[in-house]
Amino acid sequence: MSGKAKHRTKSLDFMPHGPTRVLPDQTVPRQFVPTPYATREDKARFCQQFAEFVKSDFSWAKFSNRLYRQLSVTFWYIAHYDKKGFWETFFTSAAGKARFVFLTLANPCYGDPTLTFSDAERRIQDWLKIEGSLERYRALAEAEREAGERTMLIRPRQKYGKA
Repeated sequence: MSGKAKHRTKSLDFMPHGPTRVLPDQTVPRQFVPTPYATREDKARFCQQFAEFVKSDFSWAKFSNRLYRQLSVTFWYIAHYDKKGFWETFFTSAAGKARFVFLTLANPCYGDPTLTFSDAERRIQDWLKIEGSLERYRALAEAEREAGERTMLIRPRQKYGKA
């Protein structure tokens, strides 16, 4: 076994598999592997901020610059010009929120946790699944779409009378 393989195996002891899984809003730093650029505490804080953001129904007040910066380099969310563009892409409608949750869950979380936030990403995915976030936001998106369609039907009826 090479030195690199030994290092990787050791870092996997901190991965969120088996009975040690804890939800993001209950994370503790020792569950994560530090990177050269981030501490275990940074990863735990990211998970906690993410959970608070989702629980707030993606409130702008909970969308801190720190959370935006971390999201922009995790879960493959890199193709946005700025915080406002990221917000407008995902958080102004139920359909956008459903798409955000779907993409977050679909991400394969590549990378060595000693160099990336992949361990934090997996923890967040576990939490989103337990919370049923995708199903909830898909249902809200469907209700939003249906309400919009009903509104579109009402306007001509009001203007021209019932057909």
